Amino acid sequence: MEFKDYKQARDEMIAKAADSSDLTDWSPGTANLSLMEAVATGLAGGYHTIQQLMETHFITTAGLEYLKLYAEELDVPWDPGVEAVGEIIFSRTSPAPFSENIPAGTTFRTLDGKIEVETTADCTLAQGETEVSAAAMATMVGTTGMLQTGTQMKIFGISVSLVESVVVASPGFTGGCDPETAEQLRQRLLIIRRSPGTSGNKAQYIKWALSISGVGGAYVEPLWAGPGTVKVYLIDTAKQPASAGLIEIVQNYIDPLPHGSGSGQAPIGAVVTIVAAPAVTITITATVALIPEMDLEEVTEKFISGVQSYLSEIAYSADPTVRIAKVGNILLDTPGIIDYSELNINSGTGNITVGPGSVAILGTVSLNE
Repeated sequence: MEFKDYKQARDEMIAKAADSSDLTDWSPGTANLSLMEAVATGLAGGYHTIQQLMETHFITTAGLEYLKLYAEELDVPWDPGVEAVGEIIFSRTSPAPFSENIPAGTTFRTLDGKIEVETTADCTLAQGETEVSAAAMATMVGTTGMLQTGTQMKIFGISVSLVESVVVASPGFTGGCDPETAEQLRQRLLIIRRSPGTSGNKAQYIKWALSISGVGGAYVEPLWAGPGTVKVYLIDTAKQPASAGLIEIVQNYIDPLPHGSGSGQAPIGAVVTIVAAPAVTITITATVALIPEMDLEEVTEKFISGVQSYLSEIAYSADPTVRIAKVGNILLDTPGIIDYSELNINSGTGNITVGPGSVAILGTVSLNE
């Protein structure tokens, strides 16, 4: 179907009217032109509505809200994301003169006020003690709340009189996952639609894994420990090795204890092992020439973002190899970088092979002028 905008509809009607009638005056303000303009406006609106309806009908063009509806039909829930969790250390320089309770729900913010966390359990700074810790969770969903060890916090809301310092405990806040984007959900749905699973084939195991919220990819290794055994490697929606919690959920869904009993989705006799994708850490070093007055740290952050996007694109793709030429292109595409030299990936100048079931993750990045 050919969709027409306002101008196309108006001009087409004027041309047809001129050919089939005695109307000749189409100058601005005339009744002839005003009538055609009014009709063209309605037609263009109708075409636009039809086009939108057609786009929402297909997975390849639908927006997030409609993709969520398709996902529900396929029993593939949309992943709303997860808050990061960790521990906070409350301390003072001298022993506490009396005990003070810090209740669950106490709110803290980073010094810049951008990230907020909330304690999830009560704790007490006991008399004579100088330190206590409490479990906490970011108040916003996503990776933004994944605070580093030692991040300083400030109390927000209620007062805790005895506490002088609030910092994030080791290993920091972890487990945060951003809400699934339209493109991420689209790719999950397309994999399921294009690779219909049946009778416990490889596609079936991939479909089962992808139907769990938080799973961003799956690789199946059949007969890995002999007849009747299946291993499924998982990455999350951030294209990182799946967490222990996510692995447990998928394991219980596909093949819970006792394994091979058919109590889950897998057929009787199939012993399924769910594991996190082995990580292939990618370290990058390079010498760069910058535009005058550009900040190296800022440029490095932009480059890291570009590399992370690239690694996400190739994760569990047909070609997961990390190509040094592509990384070089990302360097040149990074705002502020004029040229580069001495580019090394994992201390070498060649491509990095990522084996079946593995996923490349970004390690340290060092750019020098």
